[in-house]
Amino acid sequence: MTLTSRSAITDLVREYHRRTRAPGIGVALVPAVGEPLVVVRGERVRGGGVPVEVTDRWHIGSCMKAMTATAVARFVERDRLRWSTPVSELLDTASAHPGWREVSLAEVLTHTAGMPANPTPAELRAALADPTPPPVQRARLAEETLARAPASPGRFRYSNLGYAIAGAALERIAGEPFEEVLAAELLRPLRITSAGFGPPGPRQPWGHRARWSALGLGLGRGPAVDPAGTSLSHPPDNATVLTPAGRLHLSLHDWSAFIRTFLDTPDRLLSTQSLDRLTTRPAGPKTEQAMGWWTPGDGPLRDRVAYAQQGSNARWVATAAVSADRSTAALVACNDGRTRMLTSSLGLAIDLLAAGRAAPHPDRGQP
Repeated sequence: MTLTSRSAITDLVREYHRRTRAPGIGVALVPAVGEPLVVVRGERVRGGGVPVEVTDRWHIGSCMKAMTATAVARFVERDRLRWSTPVSELLDTASAHPGWREVSLAEVLTHTAGMPANPTPAELRAALADPTPPPVQRARLAEETLARAPASPGRFRYSNLGYAIAGAALERIAGEPFEEVLAAELLRPLRITSAGFGPPGPRQPWGHRARWSALGLGLGRGPAVDPAGTSLSHPPDNATVLTPAGRLHLSLHDWSAFIRTFLDTPDRLLSTQSLDRLTTRPAGPKTEQAMGWWTPGDGPLRDRVAYAQQGSNARWVATAAVSADRSTAALVACNDGRTRMLTSSLGLAIDLLAAGRAAPHPDRGQP
């Protein structure tokens, strides 16, 4: 990164923080080769006076879906799974509705399987207080879901539940909890050491929930959420049963190590064929969603972004965007769950890509 572009990125972060009034923000500009540039600004807790640091850990929400899909791809490459495996064969359940025989694993990961979006509110509240080990909960949830017929398979419906069931399938094949599967397939091979599940700890940035408007939109700046909190109405994160859909936190440097897999680099975790499968949206359904990635299609971002992803658990917002030539990625993380942060953080990521077109330099720091 040249000094000019580093200065431009620092200015972008400073202006974004001023304009959004987010408690804290962290960004990373990730080259295909070399160290990422990490810049942070703001506080771990709004009004707390403790600044965020470049090594802090951020919750990335549904950006984790690309990791779950990548773990599946690793199983496919070793012939432990097939993209075409019917959903009815993914789990050992005799009660699966016959309709799931016509729905594939690939459709689950592209949100076109006919899965419900989420467990019911009552099921989610119960899961938050359920002491049963998460793999047992996921297996039970999968059995209950698959006992019902798929709803309009082939039509796009964003589904956290589908990714939870994909995680349960990996658990069944590996004979280990999903959390360990992810560590074995991604975290350890990529030397990611900061990752954990749920909110980061007390000496890390805290998520801040939004204040909701009468229209049901998370528009206002709300309070910090204690990562050790046990409130069922305002929990610090989603229930562990949904971990494969997005309950990971990690440092920006470590997130960069994963995202680099999708850049034009010789140091890749997956084959080119697998990468193309993960980042290509299905040909039939009207959707821009691939496997954990959004693709711009013929839209206005086509010449600027190859693909992108966003995540939020309504306490945090995370965004990753890969440049059109796949030479660079931009990451944005905020400990602010307002709805508007999704749109604004994508805009910032695109601006970061534009500012970072100069040659990379292994420089990281805090403005």
